[in-house]
Amino acid sequence: MRFQRKTLVVALAMIGAAPFAAHAADGSTEKLERIEVVGSNIKKIQKEGPSPIQVIKRADIEKTGASTVAQLLQNLPSNSGSFSDQASGSQFAAGTSSVSIHGMGSDNTLVLLNGRRMANYGFAQGGSIGFVDLNTLPLGAVERVEVLKDGASAIYGSDAIGGVVNIITRKNYNGIEGSVRTGQASHGDGTEYSTSLTAGFGDLDTDKFNVLVALNTYDAKAINARDRDVSKSADHRGQRNGSNFNSSYGPIGSYYDEANDTYRVARSCPAGSTTICKYDPNQVLQLQNKTERRGVMAIGNYKFSDDLSAFAELGINRNTTWTQAAPTPVSPTPKHMSYVIPAGVGGNPTGAPVEILWRLTDAGNRQDKIVSDTYRIITGLRGHLGEWDWESAFNYSRNEATSNGSNYISASGLTDALKSGALSPFYATQNQAAINAVKLNTTHKSVSTLASVDLKFSNAELFKLSSGSVGAAFGLEYRRETIDDKPDDNSAIGNIVGSGGTSSNASRKVNAAYVEVNIPVSKTLELQLAERYDNYNDFGGAFNPKVALRWQPITSLLVRGSYSTAFRAPSLVQSYTGGTVGFSSLQDTPYCKANNIAVCEEMQYPSVSGGNPQLKPETSYNTSWGVVFEPVKWASMSLDVYRINKYNVIDSNTQFVVNHPEVYGDKVVRGPDGKMTMVYSPYLNLGREVVRGIDTGLTLRGDLGAMGSLTWTTEGNYLIADQVQSYPGEPLKDQAGLYGNPKWRADTSVTWDTSSFSTLARINYVGGFRDETLEKKPNTKVVDNVPSYTTLDLQVLYKGVKNLKITGGINNVFNKEPPYANLGESYGFATNLYSARGRFYYVNVGYKFK
Repeated sequence: MRFQRKTLVVALAMIGAAPFAAHAADGSTEKLERIEVVGSNIKKIQKEGPSPIQVIKRADIEKTGASTVAQLLQNLPSNSGSFSDQASGSQFAAGTSSVSIHGMGSDNTLVLLNGRRMANYGFAQGGSIGFVDLNTLPLGAVERVEVLKDGASAIYGSDAIGGVVNIITRKNYNGIEGSVRTGQASHGDGTEYSTSLTAGFGDLDTDKFNVLVALNTYDAKAINARDRDVSKSADHRGQRNGSNFNSSYGPIGSYYDEANDTYRVARSCPAGSTTICKYDPNQVLQLQNKTERRGVMAIGNYKFSDDLSAFAELGINRNTTWTQAAPTPVSPTPKHMSYVIPAGVGGNPTGAPVEILWRLTDAGNRQDKIVSDTYRIITGLRGHLGEWDWESAFNYSRNEATSNGSNYISASGLTDALKSGALSPFYATQNQAAINAVKLNTTHKSVSTLASVDLKFSNAELFKLSSGSVGAAFGLEYRRETIDDKPDDNSAIGNIVGSGGTSSNASRKVNAAYVEVNIPVSKTLELQLAERYDNYNDFGGAFNPKVALRWQPITSLLVRGSYSTAFRAPSLVQSYTGGTVGFSSLQDTPYCKANNIAVCEEMQYPSVSGGNPQLKPETSYNTSWGVVFEPVKWASMSLDVYRINKYNVIDSNTQFVVNHPEVYGDKVVRGPDGKMTMVYSPYLNLGREVVRGIDTGLTLRGDLGAMGSLTWTTEGNYLIADQVQSYPGEPLKDQAGLYGNPKWRADTSVTWDTSSFSTLARINYVGGFRDETLEKKPNTKVVDNVPSYTTLDLQVLYKGVKNLKITGGINNVFNKEPPYANLGESYGFATNLYSARGRFYYVNVGYKFK
């Protein structure tokens, strides 16, 4: 992917002021437009600022071969720890995609559309992480994407700890253009179809108005896990240090023999086991779900006069995703919470009640249809008041996500069926009428909204000093956020076997004020000062300052640095959810200690992670410094070092709750024998995290005369350290280079441009990391080195016919599969890092009609 950084001078892709000086010397009177760039509210002539910003322009977007915003951003070296629909089978919020700058998480990366916020996706990822779904944004309407790799709460408020991604749509476009794209994996699956139609009418300068309408469609077929070598089975023992992740819950069930403290097969296993018949879930799981997306965006501008204009934006998007999971497993642990077959019932051969371990394959695969509707409307005015630019707008955004599930199992119905003998793992075949009687359909609906009103003023030349003009900006914002998450009645009371349901209904109000000043300390030194105060009606206020310097001692060299604080408000789900039911692998340490048990066995226990209205915000101290250097006109390079020190990290650590009965004793439910039966684990402010890294960039350009031009671009990220403290009192542990957290990521592209063709080769590199296998011997673990992963993409763009562009490309030319890693469990690879789609061919045809 070819990424071009912001420039130090107007309309240049290279660093340096020499062309600007020449431009002024030739007597040109061309007006230099001031624009607002992410990371500042002061409109300025476009240039490199005191914070590192990466810009992906429309020409670069067309060369990536991406058909969605998520695909565009997934190879960013600074984007680490996000999730996408390319590994949707492992997601809680299936079919969605996010971005995570510097690995700080999707909820610590602020996503803006034209500089303003959007509502979070209705279902929180993992039950707690709020995020903006990138799949609701139409790529065809995007003019450029700005990525700020620095903390920005002093400018934008909450969520900007890791950075900011600002997606800018096209404006004042006049004409009609469309494109059709299709692609398919070399395996013959994962077929994609997308269309885009953009029409713009009117010119602001001559007609006083402009209206742009963009229509987009996207369809993708499913990719089954069984159709890729790395994930064709959950039994990975044939892989390097691979483990067997086949499930213990099989269609031929087992029962617990309490007298001998072991399991016995209810009937004979095909493989001949006498304890448990394993089940391979990868035969039904999907790496990519079937998806349909339809969207329309309309943007209008009307110019009343040179000093006053109105603008409006309307966006409507519907995403539909079909997911599939393995049939319902029936869990036997903990023992006193099990499903039991009485003595003499259902073929029970023991003469005593027995607990069972089973999978109801006769009920069919669990399936969900998820429909996500997103609406966004903005209306506002902007203009000039003397030397001041001002803008005010009303913003309303809403996401409504509904999941309708089938082939789920009623817990109460199954309990009764087992007691009566209507269903039993001891039977060779099940009564289909009895199966149908315990099956349930589920419905889960969540609505997330955001409404805001803002007013801002900026003046790039407030007053002049001998060193230059002082710029200033200030503004006010009011915002209201809501979440209304409602599962069906059976899910809400935990009556779905193997599944839980979230529930929350909450709102919050935010008032904010901010100020920003740019001071030219000298001809070569610029100082940025910013301060923002956000007041939340549920937990109070947060002040966040920023100090940044930009020093350009010579034309070819820029030095920059910044210090800021940032914060993330607890999500409404983390503060107010009614609880998410699940199972956690835990050690009952208080019981073991009280009973002098030397080896405390880890078992699965029911757990409920719930909201905590007493949560404090996550806070951080961010520092960065860097250099941008252009020794010659055809070469530029950059290096930025960053450090993020985050406190009050919000998490739900169930083992921590169990280990501290003196504080959380009321959160653990115990039976008459003193053994743990249930744990209530609220979200807590637990630990801290310190992340240090380096972002690098290199651009080389060559003029080949009649043969065109050649451009080499490299973007890289090196993770120096990712020190994590999981709970108070625990020492910081460095996770850099461990468990799907590689130290190196890089993207290199070479582009050859001629008058008729543009040819691109891109190399995507993800560094290796250390992986922990399952236990090979009691109380021992094996650490394995997962190798690095490199793929090659090729693309040819033909533009030899006026208004016509034909693009053909191959992603992952050599069809490399992701390297095996145990942390991927059933799937066999780190789904947060790679796609298992394999080699992918695509063709895109675009035409401008006028």
